[in-house]
Amino acid sequence: MIFSKRASYPSLIGWSRTIKHTLGAGVGIERAFRILATKGPNELRAVASHIADDIHAGDSLEDGMAKYSEYFPPLFRDMATVGERSGQLPEMFGELEKYYTLQLSLWREFLTQIIWPVMSFVIGSLVIAGLMIILSWINQGDESKAIDPIGFGLRGVSGALIFLFSEVGFFVGLYLLYRLFTRVLNKGAAVQAMILGLPAIGPCVHTIAMCRFCMTFRITLDSSMSYDEVVRLSLASTGSEAFRSYDTKIISMLKNGREYREALAVCPFFPYEFLEIVAVGEVSGQLPEIMIRQTEHYREESSRKMKLLTKASSIGVYLFVCMLLIIAIFKIASIYLNALGGIGG
Repeated sequence: MIFSKRASYPSLIGWSRTIKHTLGAGVGIERAFRILATKGPNELRAVASHIADDIHAGDSLEDGMAKYSEYFPPLFRDMATVGERSGQLPEMFGELEKYYTLQLSLWREFLTQIIWPVMSFVIGSLVIAGLMIILSWINQGDESKAIDPIGFGLRGVSGALIFLFSEVGFFVGLYLLYRLFTRVLNKGAAVQAMILGLPAIGPCVHTIAMCRFCMTFRITLDSSMSYDEVVRLSLASTGSEAFRSYDTKIISMLKNGREYREALAVCPFFPYEFLEIVAVGEVSGQLPEIMIRQTEHYREESSRKMKLLTKASSIGVYLFVCMLLIIAIFKIASIYLNALGGIGG
């Protein structure tokens, strides 16, 4: 959200790293937040100062962060609380540093991979719009007599503007439609389940969600959290309502004495091979360690599938632009040939 107070990934990483090192070196929790208030990330310095004041007044870190919950993701607050209650704050903030470093890496990689298809689409659209304007100039600005290059009755400057605004409106409309179904009509789980089923983009979104789940699952399993908190936070960290919608069913099965492998199987978005790996981890008693390897596996898979998504997006953009250009070329050629035929007659 544009006007959200939520701290950025670099700020969360900076906080986690500073708290991990200062507390690990024996510095008190209040002093650690005083350091963050003066040398920490700029966007959170005021918050750090307020939390330090609250701790000085006798409040816990949990109470202090609860007052400024809008600045922190739920996972960050919950893990800080677990660390404080268990006396493992340095370790917990060390895990949070790794987690948000991974999230930042995935986000930057996505932006890097998607920027060229987006630029190609913008350049291609501008070329088509420019062609409409140039063909109008050839007719001394008389748009009614100008060649319609793509067959939609769009000519000249006005046609170019309509073409460009229509493209922008299409994407804005898709976004607003998505917001309508996910926020207003509460159909987020159904919409995101549909996205997971789409070719190219679905596998990419799925592997990123699995990477996040494995990372959070491992962190929470290593904490003193109850199994319902482990499930709730791990599913929430995927960022997908499709995953999150199964938390009640999974928790219910765990309450009935089922193992994680059986409980997670009620969610159709967990691959069979992943569930078998969870079963092996439960039998061997090494589920957190196995989740470390699964996190790395899905990180590599998400990187590979983002590259595939980028290639598919690039091909789609090129086909779209080439189709419009070919239509324009044939339209111009046919008008030119008809003109020559009329002269010859």
